[in-house]
Amino acid sequence: MGLRALPHEQIFGYVGQGAPMLIQRALGAGATDEDCRRGLEFFLGY
Repeated sequence: MGLRALPHEQIFGYVGQGAPMLIQRALGAGATDEDCRRGLEFFLGY
């Protein structure tokens, strides 16, 4: 989605409340609902 990669340690801290929350946290506070939808779609397809 054109964003910088996050350190694995940071991502590990996002795990535990389901894929939608993981994606929302990874995309950051400025992410829109549409960004989160697209990110989740990509994540699940991957």
